[in-house]
Amino acid sequence: MKLPFKEDAKPLGDSYHQAKRRLRSLIFRLEKQPDVYNRYSQFIQEFIQLGHMEKVPRNRIHMPATNCFYLPHHCVIKDASSTTKLRVVFDASAKSASGVSLNDRLMVGPQFQKDLFGILIRFWFHQVALSADIARMYRQVQLDDEDKDFHRVLWKNQNDTELKTYRMTRVTYGKASSSYHSIRPLKALADSCSNSNLRLAINNDMYVDDSLTGASDVEHAAQLQDEIIATLKNACFDIRKWTSSVSSLVERLPSSFRESSDEMIINSNDYTVKTLGIKWSPVPDHFTFTVCLDKDFPNTKRKILSQVTKLFDPLGWLSPTTIQLKSFLQILWMDKLTWDKALSLNILELYGRFRHELQELEKIKLERRVFAAPS
Repeated sequence: MKLPFKEDAKPLGDSYHQAKRRLRSLIFRLEKQPDVYNRYSQFIQEFIQLGHMEKVPRNRIHMPATNCFYLPHHCVIKDASSTTKLRVVFDASAKSASGVSLNDRLMVGPQFQKDLFGILIRFWFHQVALSADIARMYRQVQLDDEDKDFHRVLWKNQNDTELKTYRMTRVTYGKASSSYHSIRPLKALADSCSNSNLRLAINNDMYVDDSLTGASDVEHAAQLQDEIIATLKNACFDIRKWTSSVSSLVERLPSSFRESSDEMIINSNDYTVKTLGIKWSPVPDHFTFTVCLDKDFPNTKRKILSQVTKLFDPLGWLSPTTIQLKSFLQILWMDKLTWDKALSLNILELYGRFRHELQELEKIKLERRVFAAPS
């Protein structure tokens, strides 16, 4: 896959020294957290073992700054994830010595991604629901040999005495064109499908690597599931973490394909998965909401805004509440306080009432299906 460089953009400058400086700062922090350092090293090692990252050949180490780019990186820890707890994030927006980043040099590409709102609406209408995601989706797309040097990475394991220079061989997240490069093959794959249901499921029911689809009955859902797995496998995309409103559609799959390999959990009413930011309980087949509130009561405009914006509601189900919250935020702005100045007791008392009501949202359960199953 060739990178879509802009023809008239300012050239890149030296990026090595900034990447080296940021790595040293990162390692200084990681050395205080040996467990995180070890997990970070394992993540990098996985890239190398899978062939998604390689050492820069000696004859290419010394290249003009305009023809290569060193990606600074850091980690994000998501303990709630059922697979990758620690993920390394590559910063293609870091400015080189010329003031230009790799992202500044790249075009974004046409918009192929389907709208989240539409995907969730269609999910309502399936009698039998299916959800899954593609493993390492971006990294299944091969980079052109000439573009690998724009994905250089510096790294040092705990026992290493010197920095090592690697380069990506696959598309990775963090670049302006990454979404286009990863979704374009899926669109081409969907367009080549003669089966209209399969084509719609791949083309219209996927949000990046997440799939929310379904069928009118169990038989058709099983057929669609098999076709999705086989078709994506032929294109080197492995789709896994399957969940369904009918547990038998999960139990029929190998354990490595399931969101949970424990059949007791799969059949439990308490079993929930998070898909596209929404909490779904497959067995009772309803949606619930998660309200993330800090233990300490917020006393500044910054802290309150941080908590309020964590409420994710893409379909507007919670509009009666969110409208009141927006009105409350207007009061904060009218108070004309700085971000970190302590709020008045009256405002804190008002927010205290909102905070209690927010916690009640977790008791709400919304049926996924718009229409009941035919009798």
